[in-house]
Amino acid sequence: AYRLARELRQQPHNLLHIWGLGPLRYADFVRPSSAGVPWVATLPQLPTEQYQALADWFVVSSPKKGDSEKTIVIPPGVVSPTADPLPRAEFLKLLSLPADARIIGVAGPLTRSRGLEEAIWCFELVRTLEERARLLIFGAGPDRHRLERFSRLASQPSAIRFLGQQDDLEPWLPHLEVFWQLSDEQSSAPALAALEAMASRVPVVATDLPVHRQMIEAGRTGFLFPVASRAISARHTMQLLQSKDLATNMAETAAEEVSRRFSLKSFLESYAELYRRLTSEPST
Repeated sequence: AYRLARELRQQPHNLLHIWGLGPLRYADFVRPSSAGVPWVATLPQLPTEQYQALADWFVVSSPKKGDSEKTIVIPPGVVSPTADPLPRAEFLKLLSLPADARIIGVAGPLTRSRGLEEAIWCFELVRTLEERARLLIFGAGPDRHRLERFSRLASQPSAIRFLGQQDDLEPWLPHLEVFWQLSDEQSSAPALAALEAMASRVPVVATDLPVHRQMIEAGRTGFLFPVASRAISARHTMQLLQSKDLATNMAETAAEEVSRRFSLKSFLESYAELYRRLTSEPST
C-alpha cells in the first residue's frame, strides 16, 4: 500500500481503475495520493456498504436488485474465434483419446468449491449412458491434487483429464461437444469461458444463476438447470450428445447472440466511453 501510494503521488493520473475486491481494500491507504481523481472499480457485483464508500463508481457485468446510483453495467465481451482449429485427429492423438470420444469440457479455478465435484459426479452419470464420454477440465488451483484423487475414485481414471491453466481456450473449444458451466450460488463473476464456448459454436449447459441467465436463453441458446441437480444436467447433456440437429441449432443461435450482445468491440467501446465521461466530469 505504501509503494502504491508513493507511485500515485509521483505519476500524474486522471482516473484510477481498480479491478477486483482485493485491490479495492487498499483504497483507504492510497486515497490521499489521488485527491480529486475519480475512482472506478470493476467487480463481479456491487460490494457491501462497507466497501461502497471506497470508490466513486462500480462497474458490474449485469444489473441486480438493490444496485446503487454508483453502479454502471457493462456486459462482458469475448472475441469471436479467428484461427482454424487443430484437425480432430491430431487433437485426439495429442490427448491420447479414442477416435470416437464424445468430449465434454469444464473450466474454473480448482478450489474447494462444489462446482467441479458436481461436474465429476455429473460426468459419471453421463458416462453410464454414453461410455465414450470424456471430460476435459481446464484450470489451476490449490485443490487440484484432491480433485484428481476424487476423480479417480468416482470415475474411470482415463475418462477425465486435468489440462491445467490454459491462457487461451480457443484451440480446445472447437473439439468439445458440450461445455459445462457448473458454478454454485456463491459465484457472481461473468462466465467468460462459457461465452467463449458459445462464440466457438459449442452448446453450453449451465447452472440456473442470474449471471448465466444474463447470457443464456434456456432452451434456445443453451440449457439451464438448478444448482446441484445432477440428473437434470446429465439429461440436458445427453440430449445434446444424442441429437446433432439440436446441438447444431443451439450452438449456431448462441454464437449469433454472443456476436450481437457480448462482442469484445462493444465491451472496449463501453469502457472507452466510461473513461471519457469520468475524466471530463468532476469526481462525485
